[in-house]
Amino acid sequence: MKVCYFGGFDPTYTRNYFNRKAMGSAGIEVVLCQVDPAVPTWRKLPILLSQYIRHGRNADVLLLAEFSQSLALFAWGLAKLFGQVLVFDFVNSLYEGSVVERKRFAVNSREAKRLFGLDQRAAHLADHIWTITPQYSQLFNT
Repeated sequence: MKVCYFGGFDPTYTRNYFNRKAMGSAGIEVVLCQVDPAVPTWRKLPILLSQYIRHGRNADVLLLAEFSQSLALFAWGLAKLFGQVLVFDFVNSLYEGSVVERKRFAVNSREAKRLFGLDQRAAHLADHIWTITPQYSQLFNT
């Protein structure tokens, strides 16, 4: 089995490192299609597409990395085009982190609604969601 670890993420981030190490230990080949998370989404797309064509299009699974909700539609299109299963590592909600926990945006603000929409779209486009706890995954089974 081959997994394309895809998105705007830091490959040295503990979660990413251990996810890849665990998959490798299970005999799963992992290829990276990765861009620095600080790069704006519109600039990530051509870079990721180039990496994906070279390394990821023959994978069985397209694993959308944590905090890559803005890339979900793009990842979904690639996965469908190349017959891959799309899994989203939903480690944390953008809405929850920015609106509920950090209170950076008001609950009814335009930005809060945008973040909520990104979370929902990523969850609904994915064939499978990878979460931290079973309780968290129940949020998306309604």
